Amino acid sequence: MLEIKIKNTVEKLKFNYRAFFKANKELSTQEGANDGASNLWLSFVTNDPNALFNALKVLLPSKYTDDDIFDALDDLEDNNAVETTIKALEEELRQSSFFQRAAKRWIELTEKYDLSSTKEAKTDEEKIQASVNKDMLAAMKESLL
Repeated sequence: MLEIKIKNTVEKLKFNYRAFFKANKELSTQEGANDGASNLWLSFVTNDPNALFNALKVLLPSKYTDDDIFDALDDLEDNNAVETTIKALEEELRQSSFFQRAAKRWIELTEKYDLSSTKEAKTDEEKIQASVNKDMLAAMKESLL
């Protein structure tokens, strides 16, 4: 199990159901979408710079503020531990059956409802969006291997 020091306290980090629930509540694209867990997975897959903050936001108890998390991230940076922490969190995330299911569900829904893959892209913007969607889908699939 991973740990992080925040406000002079060591907190254990685990992608359990509590984290899954908080991710869906706090990171979903819209209220009731329940796609926050898959969005968090996708953020790690696509190397989103906010993945680490978002992960800590859902892993840590609610008593910690955004500023507390920023301070913890600054401490990680000062100790050259950002990359190792990201890799460790990503591995922990991949071991969570709750988050795996969310990622698989995202893939299923994207394959089923992605309109950019069923119509021919006409504008440059549509072509770029179709390419991005295709790349994200491939990356998500690969992340589950």
